[in-house]
Amino acid sequence: MSPEQWQLTLETTSVEETEEVGEIMGRRLRGGEVIALEGGLGAGKTALIRGLARGLGIKDHEISSPTFVFLHEHHGRLPLAHLDLFRIGSPSDLPDLGIQDYLESPWVVAVEWAERAALYLPEDRLTIKISETQSHHHRRLVLQTSNPYYEAIFSELKVAFCALKN
Repeated sequence: MSPEQWQLTLETTSVEETEEVGEIMGRRLRGGEVIALEGGLGAGKTALIRGLARGLGIKDHEISSPTFVFLHEHHGRLPLAHLDLFRIGSPSDLPDLGIQDYLESPWVVAVEWAERAALYLPEDRLTIKISETQSHHHRRLVLQTSNPYYEAIFSELKVAFCALKN
């Protein structure tokens, strides 16, 4: 891995732990971040965003997958734009949907199915790849970025997950 890349792999064993990852991140964000989530159906992308919202001071019961409406806006300590690109016809449709307005703002932008918009997302985003492991609720989260800003969040996540596992 080049010095310009940071990566952290976490294993969660419940939906609550996956949400906890998001909550820790949400408490540290300052606005303008893009969180790109990748993973199959039921991988835990929305669960992670529920935690992220909680960390931003948003009632997590308001968070659901916006699959049929493409975008949900939420307001807390920072505004959150929750995008779901599952039903996007083609990446070339994205400019017409106004996604750029959110990406160039102080909003925290969380994008489910982000691989469908890779060319439109900023390079300094935080990408989180989520995959199922041993059982239904066990997940492997691989966090990757080229932005050193996320190093502090990675450190806090390492400490928190060491404490959870002990």
